[in-house]
Amino acid sequence: MPVPAPLRLELLSPARDLETAKAAVRAGADAIYIGGPAFSARSRAHNSIADLEDITRYCHLYGVRVHVTVNTLLHDDELEKAGELLKNLDEIGVDVIILQDFTLLQYAQGLHLELHASTQCNTDTPEKLSFIRRLGFAQAVLPRELSLKDIAAFHAAEPQIRLEAFVAGALCVGRSGVCHISEFMTGRSANRGACAQICRLPMTLRQGEREIATGHLLSLKDNNALQDLEALIEAGVSSFKIEGRLKDPDYVLNVTAAFSERLNAIVAASKGRYVRESLGEVRLNFAPDLGKTFNRGFTDHYLHGRNDALAFTLTPKFVGPEVARVQAVNYKGDSLYVSVDRVRAPVVNGDALSYLIRGESVNALRGFNVSGVSKAGKLTVLRVFTGKELPRPEGLSAGTVLYRNHDAAFLKQLSREDSAVRTVELSATLRAVPVEGGYSLELSYSDALQRQGSAVRFLELSGDKIPQEKTRLSQPLKKSLLKAFKVEMVNFEGEALNLPLSLSFLNALRREAQEAYIKRAEQRMTQQDAYTLPESLPSLPVREIDNRLLLSAKARSLAQSLKVSPEASAERVTGYLMSCRNCLIRNHARCSKEGGKVTGFTLEIGRHVFPLSCDCKECVMYVMPPGESS
Repeated sequence: MPVPAPLRLELLSPARDLETAKAAVRAGADAIYIGGPAFSARSRAHNSIADLEDITRYCHLYGVRVHVTVNTLLHDDELEKAGELLKNLDEIGVDVIILQDFTLLQYAQGLHLELHASTQCNTDTPEKLSFIRRLGFAQAVLPRELSLKDIAAFHAAEPQIRLEAFVAGALCVGRSGVCHISEFMTGRSANRGACAQICRLPMTLRQGEREIATGHLLSLKDNNALQDLEALIEAGVSSFKIEGRLKDPDYVLNVTAAFSERLNAIVAASKGRYVRESLGEVRLNFAPDLGKTFNRGFTDHYLHGRNDALAFTLTPKFVGPEVARVQAVNYKGDSLYVSVDRVRAPVVNGDALSYLIRGESVNALRGFNVSGVSKAGKLTVLRVFTGKELPRPEGLSAGTVLYRNHDAAFLKQLSREDSAVRTVELSATLRAVPVEGGYSLELSYSDALQRQGSAVRFLELSGDKIPQEKTRLSQPLKKSLLKAFKVEMVNFEGEALNLPLSLSFLNALRREAQEAYIKRAEQRMTQQDAYTLPESLPSLPVREIDNRLLLSAKARSLAQSLKVSPEASAERVTGYLMSCRNCLIRNHARCSKEGGKVTGFTLEIGRHVFPLSCDCKECVMYVMPPGESS
């Protein structure tokens, strides 16, 4: 019985630019996803075609695939430009495009790009997964709110399409692709790459005139599925996505390293069942710690079918891990001296400490920078400069708990050039074949992905053959043109070890062969078949299509061609601005399952008052437009 091929696992990291892409690759990413010059769901994270070409060549050296996001909804006058962008991405060797607008499928015709369905497609049922698979998508980015049980059902229904799940970073409280509250309040559409993050604002929940809760009620903690990776693999996920295309290189390096280490441990224990998608050995000169770079606290509740304790309502900012408690506060001139005890980790000059002012609904987080550290008996004394430009920290007093949201020592480790070093192992073969008047020597370099580059030179031999020491010939051939590569082994075939080969001859041959290998390695990872839109389009598995998602005449025409399935399930509530599983009524009052009433609730955000509606059977809350009844 044939042994099944191992499952290839992909750690997919975000990249804002070339610097961030390099951080992701060095830390162990198998693929990166990045925005192009336009039409990206993170409009502030854009790169030119020339930038993307450099990034793609760099990533491919390590066998790392490049996914480019073209995942916004488009107007008619943008479609041709987006189609031209797809052609440009194909020409520079990008591996994957991530799409939301299905009208772009006709522009992908004939291109050798793998298609992935963005999370903005809201593929939230097995029927929708089947639909996008039949359209020719190779991978689906799953909604963040799915459970492991949901994902397993998706995989069982459609095992032919690869599944991609978010495992770290920010969680959207609203269901992706069908959230319209940003556009309603600010004119900035989440489906156009300009989400204003309304969910991170302070707000008030009321029932009638009575205030129930206030704070950042919809601001979710960050996703952290580090300990769920094995369960996700068993459920059918093969691509593990880290959110954060606007994050800095330090964040990407730290989080990628943590998840790469965990995946490596899983692969090592799998007895050949799993392998990593990319190449290279990563050596870290720091210990990854998810708590030391930006986060809002962590949760993995969605994966376990839970929708409680998802939000951190005091602040949407980074608080950091607890480090100490204030014992005394003393001012001397332009300096503040904060005496602390219960020091959980050493505080150093350059750290930034934060603290929460309880009871506030807005700007609850305060902080200060440490400019000096000393000892006073059993206490640690922190010096803080104050003055006209640096006001005295508000609300700081004895008993205040201090957190660290800028770890100077840790960030210094991350910023070092050798914080993470990744090298790809190459094998070399030198083969000598006798020809008239001498020998033809061919040197080739290859990697574990069977990518190869070779060079051939003629050696005229007028005298006798002379046996050579293997070490003398091996050493120059092990040298690498790039730090990315290391050559551990050189194989000799034919008469290669019996020829008087000079150092200059070997160096020239090595340079040519490695240049040929690099040229091959920089190309697209695998040559995809040209995409072809199916002649017979599948039916869209919904009862009706929200017109807010059809921005072009071509999109409306395509929607009619796809048709809809009357038998498909429909939303119990329509016309909503946001739907989410983080039910505020369940969190702060009593839901119907506990004997409470779910009518009469409103959510006040700034000057807007939004009625709330609930589908208690599905445990989903809907934020409705002002004036709608709940």
